Amino acid sequence: MNKEKLSELETVTVNLLLDKHSHEEIARVLDVSVDHLNQIIQTIQSKWRVQSISGILLEAIRRGYSPSVGIQKERIQELILLEIISFPQRSAQELDEEGLYKHIRNIGLFEINIKIDEAILKMLLKNHPVYMRMWLAYSMNKSGSGWHCENQESGIYRVYNDPNKDQLEFTDIETACAAFIVREIEHIQEKYKERYEKTELSSSEVRVLNLLLLEFNISQISNFLEVPTNDINELIQEIQTKWEIDTMEELMDEAIERGYRPYLVDDDSDSEN
Repeated sequence: MNKEKLSELETVTVNLLLDKHSHEEIARVLDVSVDHLNQIIQTIQSKWRVQSISGILLEAIRRGYSPSVGIQKERIQELILLEIISFPQRSAQELDEEGLYKHIRNIGLFEINIKIDEAILKMLLKNHPVYMRMWLAYSMNKSGSGWHCENQESGIYRVYNDPNKDQLEFTDIETACAAFIVREIEHIQEKYKERYEKTELSSSEVRVLNLLLLEFNISQISNFLEVPTNDINELIQEIQTKWEIDTMEELMDEAIERGYRPYLVDDDSDSEN
């Protein structure tokens, strides 16, 4: 989609961020002020629908951008964990278990199947203490079953599962919060996985969707896939039915929200999911 395409200046900015240059260094390379650079970064976030620098870097990796020195699996996990721990700063209507599931699903944790390292998570929480307070507030505002984390008057942090009554106790907030987040993620993955699998698309539907994201019209998609236009329309209707939406605009917005991107087109696969 046009609104997702980066300018040359924005592309250079992404590459420099991947190479772990500071804002000051990037501003000097681009010959702009740091304030101007921050505006460039905000534009990239808007185009890619992410909310942070780590979100930009994760999306860049998914889109095929590559830092000059390569990127290690540990760095990818760190970026994903940064996105996870920042979840509670999202809008109030998204701050529930299903909102957390969607957030984690969209940043690719389930897709790349990385086991969360509690030690790295603890380190990141220690470096960003404001997020720990947000997670405690998220736990306090939760209702129903699942994991919770609370600070006891004795100074002990209790991480427990309701209604199973599984309970862990910790003497420091970083370890407790990391343990809570890991168990909460496991809980919501199990809780919502089956529901969302029912809305997964077939390979044919994915190809059509990605061509729509590339701004192909129905006729162009029909010619490209060598499929009658009626079949293309039926596939689009199937997607709309699965996702419970009515318009093409809603379809595009929902696709981006679910993490679909134009670069994921696979034209060689003939198998159905």
